[in-house]
Amino acid sequence: MKKIMEKRLMSEIPEVLKQGILAAGLTIVVSACSAEVTVSGVTTDSGGGSGSSSMDLTSCSSEVIDYGTKGGGAATVQRGQFSSVAMIPGTSYPAVAYIDGSYGATGSGANVIKFRYYNGTTWVQEIVGPAGVARQLKLAFLSTGSPILFWSDSSQEGAATNQVGRLRFAARNSAITASSLSTSTWSTTQLHSVTAAAAAVPEFVGIDVAVSPTDAVLVTYLSSTGSATNNRAPRMALCLSDCTSASNYNYKTSAVSTAADNVASTAQVTTAIAVTKTAAQWCKSGSSYYPAMMWPTSNTTLSYAVCNNATLSNCTTPTTGTWNANGTVLTPAGTNVMGFDMVIDPTVDATTGSEKVKVAVGSSAGGIRIAESTTNCDTPGTMNWTVAGQITGTPNNFGQNGNIELMKDPGTGTFHIIGNNTNTAISYTNTSGSATPTAFNTLTSWNTLVSAETPGGATVVQSTTVLNLGNNLGAAFYGTGATSKIYLTYATAAATIVTPAYQMRVVQVQNPSVASNSGAQAFAGEFPDTTGNISIPFASANPAPWRALKLDHTAAGIPAIAYTDYSETGGLAGNLGKLKFAVRNGSSAGDAWTTTTVASSGQKILPYLHYAPTENRPYIAAFDASVNQFVLYKGSAVDGGTFTGYSFPSLGTLTAATNPISNEACLAHYTSGGVEYIVMVALVGSVTTPATYSQKIVSAQFNTATNTFGALSTTPASMTNANGGYGLSCISDSSGNIGVAYVDQTATVANGSVRYVSSSDGGVNWGTPLNVGSTGAGTGASLTLHPTTEKPALSYYQTATGNVFFASCSGTVATCGTSGWSETTASAAVGTQSAIATSNAVTVQALRAVPVYSSSGDRYVIYSAGPAAGANAHLMYTKYNSTFLSFDLPAILTRGNNIASAVAFTPTYSVPMMPDAQRSSTGSLSVAYIAPGNYLGVTTCGD
Repeated sequence: MKKIMEKRLMSEIPEVLKQGILAAGLTIVVSACSAEVTVSGVTTDSGGGSGSSSMDLTSCSSEVIDYGTKGGGAATVQRGQFSSVAMIPGTSYPAVAYIDGSYGATGSGANVIKFRYYNGTTWVQEIVGPAGVARQLKLAFLSTGSPILFWSDSSQEGAATNQVGRLRFAARNSAITASSLSTSTWSTTQLHSVTAAAAAVPEFVGIDVAVSPTDAVLVTYLSSTGSATNNRAPRMALCLSDCTSASNYNYKTSAVSTAADNVASTAQVTTAIAVTKTAAQWCKSGSSYYPAMMWPTSNTTLSYAVCNNATLSNCTTPTTGTWNANGTVLTPAGTNVMGFDMVIDPTVDATTGSEKVKVAVGSSAGGIRIAESTTNCDTPGTMNWTVAGQITGTPNNFGQNGNIELMKDPGTGTFHIIGNNTNTAISYTNTSGSATPTAFNTLTSWNTLVSAETPGGATVVQSTTVLNLGNNLGAAFYGTGATSKIYLTYATAAATIVTPAYQMRVVQVQNPSVASNSGAQAFAGEFPDTTGNISIPFASANPAPWRALKLDHTAAGIPAIAYTDYSETGGLAGNLGKLKFAVRNGSSAGDAWTTTTVASSGQKILPYLHYAPTENRPYIAAFDASVNQFVLYKGSAVDGGTFTGYSFPSLGTLTAATNPISNEACLAHYTSGGVEYIVMVALVGSVTTPATYSQKIVSAQFNTATNTFGALSTTPASMTNANGGYGLSCISDSSGNIGVAYVDQTATVANGSVRYVSSSDGGVNWGTPLNVGSTGAGTGASLTLHPTTEKPALSYYQTATGNVFFASCSGTVATCGTSGWSETTASAAVGTQSAIATSNAVTVQALRAVPVYSSSGDRYVIYSAGPAAGANAHLMYTKYNSTFLSFDLPAILTRGNNIASAVAFTPTYSVPMMPDAQRSSTGSLSVAYIAPGNYLGVTTCGD
């Protein structure tokens, strides 16, 4: 498989869905980038537009602008800690499902399940959804090309109430075929759960999946309430048709403590065991296929069971009589079972019409041992086994914690074993020669074990902790004979020579048809996912994560974005962040974007982009948290060109921001005497020496001709008290008046007030801040101007309810600093955040509501609907309907991942977050945001 470039199309953000909105008393069905609708006979008011929908949302397009590049970091930001690989039916392409823990400073509760598949050119990524505390991931394909995914989720471990362990299921909403290698969405649900007392840890572990030739699906696992007498009970779930639907999976439903509900009551594990794994296969008998399962009974024995009932649905009834269990498969010379796998030979024995069972076992003091049943896989009762012993030269502890895969070439009859070698390497061995049924158990047929990857001739050393979690190695076999390939996945670690660290690796065994130790054998590896985290994860220790980006347009209406990329250091608190700039290369949706690194050193956060109207070049304000100073960057051309940094006038000794206080800046423009000035407005946190500007808003004019800053403003606006503020937003009108909105953190997060202050002389003098919101504490405020009247308007969230408000002013930018504001609820119960957890300062500041006017003055609000919205957790928009003097029901602009309200909203980025939106001079709409997957996303409409 050749090296590829990341796909730039936004596979992480699914296609928009059609939504119904209410306009002019009629129900009108529109797309998420909705159809333009005109309603005649409605009067347009000067402040807010008519009942018509004049915003052109007929041609919206979403894409990822920057994925970032994941760099080093702690093991807690592991990618591929659990992974599974399978072949796409009808193609020679692999697909990989894996858990990515790169989204949080600790990794706990911050996992995301990703799915990537190779389309012949590149790896295409889709986000399945939040993983919770996930493990034991298993991917399979139906013959139709539909992928299905199973995993264990113990998200509620450690709570003070009864614990719930869950077996989760996900299915892609469309198949992947050779003729349809396009992205799609995923639906996730819970198949099975188990509850235990608060002190116990309920779980489903050792998951395995097998798909029969008739597309029936068998899922096997070990279920536990965490109590000593019911540890690791063997369970199964079975689907006989339409296995992309969760409703068609049946499983034993009574409590784990009920022995009759297990696959085998007499083979239930009652003590702690060294391996957490099961093996699922389909046993062919004549023309029928029966589900079969293997699991560890103890540290030294395995059990095998088959349900050879003529009515397969009986296999899920809560009785042990349906399954024929064999209590002892293999005792590896008194040593512990470290890992195992089984294959039921797809080559039917001509004399019996049935199949034998093949088993490979890794043991703590006996290398790899192999065994084969002497009777058929459907034999009821006790089966007989022939144990061949240890494969020559294989090490102890092979396949530790379940990491071993046994495969067979269906054409040649050769067998293949791959697994982790004593937790220090991934190793591989295979058989050569005869394809007769006795070849498996002939030790001389097995070749020498070799490392599965030797870049530069050096042995790959894996982490002793990364491979210590059970079933985090995936393997899949493709083709037959000389055309065969094996794909395997595992997680790299800091100690390995394979870089970058803590990434998921896909390795191809290129010549399985030759001996494992042959000179013709070759291994090739790559990293299919090197994406990073554009925004810093939310955590109380992190500095000011609530504005990750700012969008503006060139004079020609081309969108551009300033943003901070934290990916290279793993997104951890205190690490450096790169300040970046992206601009689209044309006026049409789909045109390529150019990304420029403005500053790679320091910690440039809270970027604010503004195009100078006369110069038509970008300026970016930021705060350098590494030295606690404000800085301004000037681009040399309309597309950014080369950026030069200029230091903001000294404020004294600034201290680092502590949530919810921020040190942030915004930009406006002002012209005087034919000179264009960029006015940089700074919201200052704590200044220790001198304290002149502590907890105040200050400003300074930047002369675009001389590239110098003037003096600091002489009448700075003060915060109400020492708690400071956050969420700065600037506007400037054609007369040179400047308006600034922010949240004044008066005492606690719950008491923050949305305030507005103005200047009519380019920020030299400021008025007294005015409390805009009459509804109490607010957050996420953003300013805009009416396109013809230049009257200011802003949107924000009310923290007490989570409702989104739109506030407009009847005066000018200057006079609205004293009066003239009125507000309307833009989004109430439908699709809102619900009550915002005001105790969580980070969550409050992560939300952002953006007001947008159409060219005719219609009011819109774009906002993120958070976790309380459940399935409505998307990037939403709503429009003011002057006929009913209220905003319409919200509609989806860009989809999230349909997360449940119980799933933590931070820091998984399953909801498009921290949006900024703006109408261009040509009438198109651009919205930038942190996309699901923590990437920089953009949606453009009308161009």
